[in-house]
Amino acid sequence: MAVRIAIANHKGGVAKSTTAMMLAEGLALRNGARVLAIDLDPQASLSTMLLSRQGADAAAARGRSLSHLLELLASQRSVLMSHLLTSKASDLIELRDVGDARRVDLIASDRQLLMNLTRLETRLKALFDQRLDVALAKALDTDLARLDKSYDVIVFDCAAGTGPLSLAAVRLSNVVISPTVLDAVSLNALQDFIRIIIDQDVQLSERVDHYVLPTLFDGRDPAQAQRLDQIRSGTIRLRSLPRAIRETVNIRKASERLKPVAYRTTREKYGGALGDVYGLADDVAAIIWKPEPRA
Repeated sequence: MAVRIAIANHKGGVAKSTTAMMLAEGLALRNGARVLAIDLDPQASLSTMLLSRQGADAAAARGRSLSHLLELLASQRSVLMSHLLTSKASDLIELRDVGDARRVDLIASDRQLLMNLTRLETRLKALFDQRLDVALAKALDTDLARLDKSYDVIVFDCAAGTGPLSLAAVRLSNVVISPTVLDAVSLNALQDFIRIIIDQDVQLSERVDHYVLPTLFDGRDPAQAQRLDQIRSGTIRLRSLPRAIRETVNIRKASERLKPVAYRTTREKYGGALGDVYGLADDVAAIIWKPEPRA
């Protein structure tokens, strides 16, 4: 059964989509994983990073996007996610070989969803006699179960806020990773997200492993360095992944795919940030693939 990971934080601007891209590609490269990334953000940032803007628009035009999936659900038609996949979505040359089991596939979002999401959510609410995030989680779980044998990991890139799609992804996941910037406002907002949403609203604190991932980290900033030490020491009560993702030019460049047919080697894409990609993959792999206890 595929492990499901939601990249979720109700605060925007904390590198959720960048984290989703790095984790998906890192697990594929480092662990030989077959990864399905699902872009649940109407801004389509992850889709643009993996496919380019032109590539994401082309996927939507072919009916292979989140908008199409939600339209099918709203029309009470069966949805089979395998019909919506963009295969081999990564631009990494190492992950393009058709004979290689390692892969990053994608269910893309699209920019039209910015305009259509409210209308689609209204139609979907009329179909169900329960909260929309609960209903969506149940509907999507059926399709995801059909894909379990095809993938090792499913990564949800959630939009900022606490909309039904993001909450559905949290409900569907085994692990929730919350990227955060290490400033006081972001950390306070994250603690509220954990307490109010994870613990009280969806009530998943006992079932889901939740981890904080410091992102856009600048070790030269004394305030950030101090807060990272406070998290690691337990002074700030947040369970964190061991390594922070640094703020670097390399990571910003890695997130810019300009053309759908342009491919890069891993070193060309990530440069000096490759260690961050592998470190993130190693940290998450240690959580989701825990070694079996000895007899």
